[in-house]
This record gives sequence, structure tokens and C-alpha cells, in this order.
Amino acid sequence: MQIENEIAGGETEVVETPEVTDAADETNDVSEDNAEQEAVEGEEPDDTASEDGEVDKEMKTIKKALNKKNRYIDNQRARIRALEAEMQNLQSKFSQNKPEAPVMEKFDSVLDYMKADQNFTLEQKLAEQSNKQQIQALQQQQQMARQIQDQSMAEHMTEMMTSNPDVNKTIRDNAPIIQQMPDHIAALMYEIDNAPAATYALAKEGRLQDIYYMPPHVAANYLVQAEQRGMQYLQQAARPQPKQAPAPIGSLKGAGKSSQKPLSQMSPNELDKWRKS
Repeated sequence: MQIENEIAGGETEVVETPEVTDAADETNDVSEDNAEQEAVEGEEPDDTASEDGEVDKEMKTIKKALNKKNRYIDNQRARIRALEAEMQNLQSKFSQNKPEAPVMEKFDSVLDYMKADQNFTLEQKLAEQSNKQQIQALQQQQQMARQIQDQSMAEHMTEMMTSNPDVNKTIRDNAPIIQQMPDHIAALMYEIDNAPAATYALAKEGRLQDIYYMPPHVAANYLVQAEQRGMQYLQQAARPQPKQAPAPIGSLKGAGKSSQKPLSQMSPNELDKWRKS
């Protein structure tokens, strides 16, 4: 990526802006996806599979889809970190490689010193401008990667809300709390694989707002545990509920009692009560 910088005198300076790519990650994704596809095609259908077997098969498919999504999120996370490291590296090199300003005692005349000082000032401004442009370009790439990550998380949450009524109700009921999420918690959400599941678990348990006041290192551990609980909630919801046997039909109103004595065995008092009943 190149940025052209117009400087004094009509000259054009070309600034090389480092660009971090994730082609290797994409290649890994393609190869892993192909391996998964071959594994799926190699499976022979089992006509005698039980209902639990079908559920396990469905869960395996869901798990593969989640793994693919997690790899994509991991790629974006790694890209964002690489861009951040590159920006810090540029800033560090610029700070360490600053030349010393001219000292008048080292020049034979005031005129020579003034010329050197002007050249030094101009070179410093150009170097600062070049460094600033490179950092801005990296920041734009980082912002784009973050937007892709945001979109992926939003799509995942939408899928969960569409397929699970409890997720839909829980997230909607807690929308005001979610919108008030502090920046340091939102940043931690980017570091876990399944932020929607963690959000759902904490909201379901009524503990989402509790993490807002935790130190980052405590909240990070809390979020990882919540992510695992959220995945368990979702897996439980995906499994079919066991069929309950219908309630036994009670005796019809007005039907004779099976435990009643035969008339021949009743006493006079019992016969009198039977006639009046």
C-alpha cells in the first residue's frame, strides 16, 4: 500500500505503508474445510441410527460450523494484534531514531548553523508526517478488521436468537444492560471465542451487570467460564425433550365403585346408606 506525499518544491515522496495480511490463515481455513468436507462425504448413512444418534450427528455438524466460525474470528483477532504490534514498532523506531538537533558551537558561522537548523527542522517534519501516515493506514486496517469481527459476532447472536426462543427473550430483556457495557468489558469480549454465548449465559443468570465493575483480569476469567456455561445451555436446548407418558384417565364421574361390597354381603345399615346414596 502506497501513500503519496506532496512536499515543498513540487517533489513527490512515496511512503511505503506496511500491510499485514492473513493469507496463510485463509489457506489453513481452506485446507481444514476441505478435510472436514471429505470426512463428511466419507461417512456412510446408518439406516438403523437411533434418535440419539441423529442428535449427536446434528451436534457434530453444529460443532464443525462453530469451529469454522471460531477459526475465522481467531484470524481476525490475530490480524488485529499484528496490526497493533506493527503500530507500536513503528512508533518505537521513530522515537529511538530521532537525530540530534544541530549545535551552533559545531559550526564555523551563524549562517551555516541556520541552514543546518532549517534542514533539520524540515527533515523532522517530513519524518513525523511519514510516520503518522503509516500509523493511520494501519489503524484503518485494524478498524476494518474490527468491523468484520463485529459483524461476525452480530450474525452469530442473530442466529442464536432466531433458533432459540429463550435466547431471543433473554437478550431482548437485557438489551439496555448490554448497551451500557463498558469499553474494557467490550474489549474482553473480542478475546473469547463465543462472546454471544457468554453474554447469553450471564444475562440468563442475571449476572451480566456484575462483571462491569470487575477488574479486567477477574472479568476475563469470569467471561471464559460464562462462555462454557452458555455453550452448555445451547446444547441442552438443541437436544429433544424426552416424551412424557400421557396422564392416566381417571374413572368417569357417576361410575359405580369397584370396591363396593356385593349387596348380599351388606349389613342392614350399609343397605340403608346404599339406597340413600
